[in-house]
Amino acid sequence: MTSNVIISLFAIILTLIGFYPYIRDILRGTIKPHVFSWVIWSVVTLVVYFAQVQDGGGAGAWPIGISGVLTVYVAVLA
Repeated sequence: MTSNVIISLFAIILTLIGFYPYIRDILRGTIKPHVFSWVIWSVVTLVVYFAQVQDGGGAGAWPIGISGVLTVYVAVLA
């Protein structure tokens, strides 16, 4: 495994850790996110991800892709 892949996997783990409390509280009903904010963040994050992939971002784009999927999930939950 190259150092780029290791760093990207670490960034993905941090992304999952960062989103976990928020998604947990949404599922518990203690937080109600605003759907339009999360739709905007989802679109922007996914556009950045696809731009990185198109430009050959490789493993460096993976954390942004995971973040994009998680923001879409939060938008759906909202």
